[in-house]
Formats: sequence, C-alpha cells, structure tokens
Amino acid sequence: MDNRLIHMLRSARQAGKILRRYFGETLETSLKTSITDLQTKADVEAEERILSILKEEYPKYNIHSEERGFEDKGSEYTFVIDPMDGTNNFSLGIPNISISIALMHRDVTLSAVVHSPFLEGTYYATRGDGAFFDGLRVYASTETDISKSTIITSKGYGSSLKFERELTKGLHEKQTKRILNPWSTAYTMALIGAGHIEGMVSCGAEIYDIVAAKLIAREAGALITDLEGGIDTDQNNSFIVACTKEVQKELIEICKKAKE
Repeated sequence: MDNRLIHMLRSARQAGKILRRYFGETLETSLKTSITDLQTKADVEAEERILSILKEEYPKYNIHSEERGFEDKGSEYTFVIDPMDGTNNFSLGIPNISISIALMHRDVTLSAVVHSPFLEGTYYATRGDGAFFDGLRVYASTETDISKSTIITSKGYGSSLKFERELTKGLHEKQTKRILNPWSTAYTMALIGAGHIEGMVSCGAEIYDIVAAKLIAREAGALITDLEGGIDTDQNNSFIVACTKEVQKELIEICKKAKE
C-alpha cells in the first residue's frame, strides 16, 4: 500500500474519533453559502487533525479542504478533504456522515479514502488497484433492472430545482425500487462500489464530496458518465454512476428527459 494512502487512512480515522466525541452534543452552527450549508466546531477540529498529519508528511502538497478552501503550494499534487460530509445530518443527530480524502495529481485522482466514523469502517482505493472496504476487495452490483435498483440523487447548494423534480419524476416513472437523498454523497457513492446501491445521479455536488468516492466506485467496476452519457472527468460534479450498462442506459435516458 502506498505510504500516502496509509497516512490518508490514519488521518481519516483520527478525525472520525473527534466527530464521534462531539456527536449528540448541542453545537453552535454557522451558515456558509446557504441555510443547508453548515459548519460546526466538530468539522473544524476534524479538519485540523487531518491537516496536521498530511501537512507534516507532505508539506509541499497543495490542500483543498472544505473549511479552509484552496492552499496553493505550487505542487502538481493536491489533497482534497471534506472533514465531515453530512454536517446537516450530524447537527440533527443523524449519524449518516463520512470523512472524504482524495489525493490528486493535477486533475486525476490517484488515491481515495471514505471513512464512516460511526460504523468505524473505511472504503479506499488506489487508481488501477481496485477498491476495498477494511482490507476486503469490493465490487459493484451486477443488477441490470432499474425496477430492482436503489438510486441516489445528490445535488449541490445551487442546483436546479426543476432538474431535481424532473429527475425524481423520471425515476418514479421507471418504477425504481427506491430513491434516496441521504445528504452524504461520499459515503453513499462508496456504497455503489460495494454493491449495496445500484446508481446515483449527481447534479452539482461539491468537489470535496465527490472525487474520493468517484475513484472508489470506478475501481469497484461502476460506470461513470456525464449527465448525457459522455466522458466524465474526475472533477466534474454533474454525473451518473451506475452498476451496469443496463442501469446506466436508463439513468442517461431519465437525465436527458429531465433537462428538456
């Protein structure tokens, strides 16, 4: 295992201990971009712990973190960090959150970690080496029928409400088994890689919520395109993830119709 991935795993697990310690407390929240975009003391402390480890080991690497923004060191390598994906869930006492860390070389994701503090389980991947959950190789589902599939919808804070409504309508028309919007994009996308969920449509998620989980899903065999079925890039925030070509085809059709 690459040393950088080892340090990413260690920092995520240590940050997870901080989040578990704060969970259930009444924490003061501050708004960032909107009423649903929150920050708490727990986010900040978890991020500080991650940064203290990664900066000590790789002081010349750029940092792009949710709470601090982009720190440009002039490097070709960047750590992309979300210390708590699902802050709104956390503030409501819902333990559906994750810590997401990716290492990128220019625009390409090399390594990825998505850690669940409350399950104390970690998904991770290195480009070209497959995806894993706590040491066990994971694979995307082989389901081909969307009516037997669970599909996640994920949006950013400035996403189109019209597209979201039409997307949900289209999924219902296809008699999709279950449609979820759990507000923790990184972890639910990692679940696609583990074969628990069949697909996801993201329309505008933040970069630090997606880049790590994208690599995990792709390395597990999931298929990723843009919303029209074209080639996807690691930093594109509007995209489709599907376990099989059959489910992918249905999701592309639904998205195209939703954009009309």
